Amino acid sequence: MEEIDTKNTILFVGAGVSQNLGLPSWSALMDEVANQLGYEPSILKQFGGPLALAEFYEIQRGSIGPLRSWMDVEWHSKRNRR
Repeated sequence: MEEIDTKNTILFVGAGVSQNLGLPSWSALMDEVANQLGYEPSILKQFGGPLALAEFYEIQRGSIGPLRSWMDVEWHSKRNRR
């Protein structure tokens, strides 16, 4: 077996891994994007996929910092409830 160069390797996994860690699904994340921007989630989701909506969020807010902070709080609060 070949060794894996940990400095030059990126792990790609599916959404199931992040959800098992307590992180939100793409749908829940986009709901929060809509909420933070003052949109109805079902309406905002009609204007693009998750990556386009995340870019729209960054343009509107100037950074993804507030969304990242929300994710951090959500992740840690769910991990503490286990």
